Amino acid sequence: MQMDKIKVGIIGSLSFIAEKHIEALKNLESDFDFYGVCDLDENRIRDQAFKYEIPFWTDYKEMLEYSEIDLYVVAVPNHLHRKIGQDVAKAGKDALIEKPITTNLRDADKLIKIFKKKKRNLFVMLQMRFHPALCMVKQAIDEGKLGRILGSSLNIFWFRSGEYFQKSTWKGVKKLEGGSLLNQGIHYIDIMQWLVGPVESVFARIFTLFHKIETEDTVQAILKFKNPAGESGIYSGAGGASGTLNFNIFTYPKNFECSLTIFGTQGTIKIGGEKMQEIKFWDVKNYPMPPIKKTAYILQTYVYADIAQSLRRGLRAEISGGEARKSLEIIEAIYRSAKENKEIRFPL
Repeated sequence: MQMDKIKVGIIGSLSFIAEKHIEALKNLESDFDFYGVCDLDENRIRDQAFKYEIPFWTDYKEMLEYSEIDLYVVAVPNHLHRKIGQDVAKAGKDALIEKPITTNLRDADKLIKIFKKKKRNLFVMLQMRFHPALCMVKQAIDEGKLGRILGSSLNIFWFRSGEYFQKSTWKGVKKLEGGSLLNQGIHYIDIMQWLVGPVESVFARIFTLFHKIETEDTVQAILKFKNPAGESGIYSGAGGASGTLNFNIFTYPKNFECSLTIFGTQGTIKIGGEKMQEIKFWDVKNYPMPPIKKTAYILQTYVYADIAQSLRRGLRAEISGGEARKSLEIIEAIYRSAKENKEIRFPL
């Protein structure tokens, strides 16, 4: 018996990132029906709706009254995630929110709570967890191939021009963006904690050295991870792994590196490239690097495939609101540590 397609509406459909959602939905037309769009520019949204032969709205609250839509995608500036997400939940619908889930932990907790209260599903777009190279590293760590994880080093050296901030009404503005690390680096902080484990404490410094913006353009942090599962009783006195984070967005003249190196008692792996998409180094005792599977589609497609499984079969989604909260908590701890000039311990 063929199941009904999941009908999807996109709020903020004229944004650049919404184009990725549309492409992913088109890749999974057997599961999803791209059903409606909403944005503020009436002329452009009318053209977009005409292109896909679907309804359009300029007011998302009116769109939420359209009972046919099952899943609402929230692809708007960061500071609007909490309010629009909350309204989706109140309308009794499921939501897929672009990263970050919200700009702060308090709002994230409120959002998670209301979706739980309404018994609706909250998903967040953190598609890097579906990258084949990262999944391969995750499997190696989970199977104990690297032994006990001792340390990690996350480096994000990117370039954002002055024009990047000038042409935006919200990027670089603290109350609207939440922070440069939050907006630019959350995918990779999510991968760090996904691979290395939950964080126990952080000490950080943040600066604005180059850009004329309210938010930071460089971050340095030292992290302490909790004991790896099943390891605390094996090594007498051994604690969790240590980690470092180095982030900046003034690496002239272009993005240089986004890498995560993981050090274990039986191996070292470095994932690198411009956006952490390649294995740069793999030396693991008695475990040669397996071939990396090639993806047929953009990574957002696999997030949607996971959502389809979750909604139809009641399976746990890879990136729920609770999962997305983990990387947000780390970033908020970094900001708090820099502000208070002290080590911040978890949970917040």
